[in-house]
Amino acid sequence: MKFSLSSLFFHYETALEKIQFNMTNIYKSLTVAQKLTLT
Repeated sequence: MKFSLSSLFFHYETALEKIQFNMTNIYKSLTVAQKLTLT
């Protein structure tokens, strides 16, 4: 039981990290697009 819980938590953490990474990439591309449209 302990092992399955820890593995689930690990997968949850890595998924959160991936989501965070994707969000930062989206935010960066959005800011770049805004700069391009403003100029």
